Amino acid sequence: VSTQSTGLLAIVNRFNETISGSFFGHTHYDEYEVVTSPTNVPVSVNYIAPSATTYTYHNPSYRVYEFDSTNQVVDYKQYFTNLTQANIDNKPTWILEYTAKQEYGLPDLSPKSGYDLANRFESDSSLFQKWYWNFSARAVNGSCDASCVKSFVCSFKTSTPELYNACVG
Repeated sequence: VSTQSTGLLAIVNRFNETISGSFFGHTHYDEYEVVTSPTNVPVSVNYIAPSATTYTYHNPSYRVYEFDSTNQVVDYKQYFTNLTQANIDNKPTWILEYTAKQEYGLPDLSPKSGYDLANRFESDSSLFQKWYWNFSARAVNGSCDASCVKSFVCSFKTSTPELYNACVG
């Protein structure tokens, strides 16, 4: 792990009561990652929103977060536009794709809930397939076998290459 990553993880672990989450883009996918303490306790969530670009054949999308008065993430709404339909209509129509808590049956968006969701993906294939469909904003993205599912689950539950490699075995 780079010294920058190590430093960031140390900061997030030290100030997890203050940091309500970390917010990223650039992967072009709808993802998340739970940051765990050195003793593997979920302490924070890295929210990774997809993009409005169509890179790698995804539908354009964007995310709107809802925070409470203590600046904790309460929920988020994910919107997308069907690019095929937008080209037919000559304009995009933005559609609510899902709200996180409702889509995945979450009590909240706490780090523990994110960690538990990743574990549920391993045993509930229909729940995982729902997430996988959302992963590219409802664009066709091929199938995902057991090894693929394990890789995603490990990426959700780990925040360093060492932990990821240990998880996937």
